[in-house]
Amino acid sequence: MNTTKYTQMARAARPHLLDLMSTRAKWADDELRAALRLEGPVLQTVLLELTAEGLIRRRFVPTTPRAVYSVNDPAARVNEHRTLSPVQHRTYTYLLGRRETLVTVAAALRLPKEQVAETLAVLDDWNLIRCAFVGHLAVFSRTDA
Repeated sequence: MNTTKYTQMARAARPHLLDLMSTRAKWADDELRAALRLEGPVLQTVLLELTAEGLIRRRFVPTTPRAVYSVNDPAARVNEHRTLSPVQHRTYTYLLGRRETLVTVAAALRLPKEQVAETLAVLDDWNLIRCAFVGHLAVFSRTDA
């Protein structure tokens, strides 16, 4: 962990944050901050470190501007028996070997952004794709690529 004035408080908050996050599938950052009674910079410090370590991941949720996190379970396997809708299949296929934004995917597939956003959220929930954030910009790629 990089040392900042929040490091000590962030280290103390780690086990509490992980315990809390294990009680629900997804948590918005403001919900975590309120539940743990942490200052924003302390929460951001611990979230960044846990994300960098692969213990949690930031999720793509198109219906909220808030950052949403979940516990990252590396043992969780993709359910290969899922039936993809035609749009999900096209989106998943398009992302093979690519790292693309929502706008780029929607333009390439000639689909409405809202439809592609919902599709990407489902594929993210199913762990078929990963979503990396560059600031507030979401960049999607396949987990098998």
